[in-house]
Amino acid sequence: MGRDCRRSGSVIAVIKFWQDQGKAQERADTAIETARLASAANSLITDKLNNFRVEAAQTYATRTALSEAETQLARGIETAVQGIFTRLDTLNTRIDTLINLTKPH
Repeated sequence: MGRDCRRSGSVIAVIKFWQDQGKAQERADTAIETARLASAANSLITDKLNNFRVEAAQTYATRTALSEAETQLARGIETAVQGIFTRLDTLNTRIDTLINLTKPH
């Protein structure tokens, strides 16, 4: 009976290992998709900000108006960059968690 218990324990351990691996892979896939979304959002924001800059330069010909437009653009860039940093911090946390889950205990 002792051998059967040890075999059952070994089988359960193997099953648990592969279940954990599957969960870790799912988390990795989620982290990758989050990174892709963040990258796409960054590209979109960059394009929009560049378009705004051109529009602002064409529309606001006065020095004061250009100064105001640049201030708005700088705020937009700062907000976009902060959003990206926040997303990257979240992604890093997820990746760290994934790495810690895949480390042997």
